[in-house]
Amino acid sequence: MTRLLFTAFVLLAGGLTAPLRADEATIVSARIGFDGFYKVGAWTPVEIEFQAGDADNPRLDVWTEDSDGAPTRYTKQLSAAEQAGTQRETLIIKPGRVEGSLRVVIRQAQRVLAERTFTRGERGDLPASIARGEYLVLAAGECQSLRRT
Repeated sequence: MTRLLFTAFVLLAGGLTAPLRADEATIVSARIGFDGFYKVGAWTPVEIEFQAGDADNPRLDVWTEDSDGAPTRYTKQLSAAEQAGTQRETLIIKPGRVEGSLRVVIRQAQRVLAERTFTRGERGDLPASIARGEYLVLAAGECQSLRRT
């Protein structure tokens, strides 16, 4: 009986520590804004780096809070051609809070394949937003009169 319990324990422990396979979906990282700068209540890009695995036409969902704190979902359907290896997708979102979270989900139909939450703010994974009353000025190309401070 003791031998049977030991064997069952070893099999279960080995299954719990199995490494990720290349065909599994994983979320690697997220970047928000323009070089980390973005403004509450304004549309801003978020770039997600992930592996979709071997799922058939998975969907990428990005959740954040709106100005009332209600969860808001932004979605991109991925085609089979977009699935090979690590890839990046950019979605345009509208964060409603200076600090909050960014939840990224890869799903196939109703099945969640991978999920990861990034926090925004001083102690988070991503930078906090610029407040509503402050300005965010973006310049394309070289501009001698503006300097980043």
